[in-house]
Amino acid sequence: MRASFSPSGMAGQTAPACIGLGLATLIAAAWWPALPVATAYAFIALGATLATVDRFRGAAALRFLVVTHLFVYVSLYFLFVGAVCHAAISGAQNGLAFLQGFDFGVSAVVMAQVVRLSLAAVAGGGDAPAR
Repeated sequence: MRASFSPSGMAGQTAPACIGLGLATLIAAAWWPALPVATAYAFIALGATLATVDRFRGAAALRFLVVTHLFVYVSLYFLFVGAVCHAAISGAQNGLAFLQGFDFGVSAVVMAQVVRLSLAAVAGGGDAPAR
């Protein structure tokens, strides 16, 4: 079966919105460093996961694609978290601020959703309805 992209259900509406929200926040963080960059990246990962699962639903290579996708986005997420921690520790405040801790908490919840959606797609082979 050939993979084709036809936005369906919630994924077709939510994926671009999540990616746009995350990118806008990351761009704005260049001027306002206090913005939640880990959460912004987590929203990009959520949107990309929804789009990937929706696009390749029913394709033979879905499991391989989703596992690779999950590995890349989780690895990049940990790099973002590490960069924020490094900047906080080597910066003027010498430690994590409350907002950075809150950013990590919210982003962890969003990334847990990314992992849950990816594992559901791998376990179900993509035949499960979009969530």
